[in-house]
Amino acid sequence: MRASSVVSVRTQRIWSILRLVAAILAVFFILAASCGPTRDSQSTAADQPAVGDSQPSNVSTSSSLSPSSPGTSSANGGVGGTSGNSSNPSNSSNPTSDTNSSSSSLPNPSSSTTLPPDQLRLASIEARVSTELAVLERRTAEWLPHVTFGIAVQLLEPGGNLLGIDENESFVSASAAKPYWMTSAIAAVGLEAVEPHASAILCLSNNAAAGSVIDTTGIDAINEFLHNTAGMNNTFLLNWSFSSSPPASEQWMSLGRRGFNTTTTRDAATFYRGLYSGDLLEAEDADAMLAWMAESADCGPQFTKPLASRLPEGTQIWHKSGWLPPGCCTVETATLNDFGIVEALDATTYSIALATSGGAVSYTSYIQQSNFMAYASCRIYTAITSEQLNCDRPDDRNIINPGSPPTTVPAVPTTVPPATVPTVPTIVPPATVPTVPTTVPPATGPPATGIPPIILEAPPTTLSEAPPTSSETSQQTL
Repeated sequence: MRASSVVSVRTQRIWSILRLVAAILAVFFILAASCGPTRDSQSTAADQPAVGDSQPSNVSTSSSLSPSSPGTSSANGGVGGTSGNSSNPSNSSNPTSDTNSSSSSLPNPSSSTTLPPDQLRLASIEARVSTELAVLERRTAEWLPHVTFGIAVQLLEPGGNLLGIDENESFVSASAAKPYWMTSAIAAVGLEAVEPHASAILCLSNNAAAGSVIDTTGIDAINEFLHNTAGMNNTFLLNWSFSSSPPASEQWMSLGRRGFNTTTTRDAATFYRGLYSGDLLEAEDADAMLAWMAESADCGPQFTKPLASRLPEGTQIWHKSGWLPPGCCTVETATLNDFGIVEALDATTYSIALATSGGAVSYTSYIQQSNFMAYASCRIYTAITSEQLNCDRPDDRNIINPGSPPTTVPAVPTTVPPATVPTVPTIVPPATVPTVPTTVPPATGPPATGIPPIILEAPPTTLSEAPPTSSETSQQTL
């Protein structure tokens, strides 16, 4: 009886030990399983895009979809960063060297079904635009290797993000900035002061008319409006030779590129968003400004209108281009800009700014750049509307001879064509000079008695003498 009790105690001890070992092993396996990656997590990690991919990066659906505030968007067009221009005192710690990205932090339209329909549509459009910008960034380097290309695009509806390529790059603004100055003057002194000059400025791009508008406020006041009201932190009007207003004060000269009036495509797209939405002017004044621009949309040589040249007929455009003709200015490279608003046939409206700089200041360079800008505008339109357009043209990539100069700007010959200058003979042809005898033969009549015959020598004939007439004789007698 005692022996059986001892066995029972030993058995219980063995089972207790085994249970303890089993518990320890269970804890070990649980810990090991919680530390190692699951199959699902490995698969998710493998599906993430590699750093540097050109496709747009996706953020969670909790990301803000509010419009990006002027001057506060990140360098690659996303929301929440800083504009990044060393000339902006509030952003002096953010250089513009990181502004060449074409992607933006956008919601992924396929990652959630909780977005409202309007936001889901907007996210889908912006994802397509971002993809097109990546394509354009690559093709800029291929087609225009020596040209800087900047573009900014923003849908003009709540939640629209500003997307772009080199959108913070500073370009000489040329005449594309004239609507800026007109809007500043309207806000300061009223529509009546600007209206008499509107057509000359927007259609003819008349510099004297633009100077008259600048004079209504002065250059410094325009800069203050653009920076403080329009949020255009990298746009500067420093001087205008066609007005009586003095140059900008040293405050503005030190911030901008001294001697040049400059802007960025981000600022241009921001300006047109503000003009269209009514943030810059009273509704009546904004409507008048847009009406003037619509009336002037077809003015100017064709190559200065790349924004609209390949879009479908019937598309509504409000725009102003700017360029510096060969021989007009001190710039050393061809500069061509086209900024404005596009209302697509499906009523989707967006602001867009295109700018190029590079190459020799010649019509060939301008046409070459215009072709690429027109191609880019067309591609953005197709991304926004999903309409299938033929954006390519046969001479787009022909760097050597991208097209003939515009017929509205004829080339001036440097020499007079030979056909307009008749050839003057240097000598008189021999046939026109008759032979004149050097001696006169003796008279045929009998000589007088005791008087010998007289020989008369004729002087030699020169080329300056005229040939004899029919009344003259070649023989003289005495």
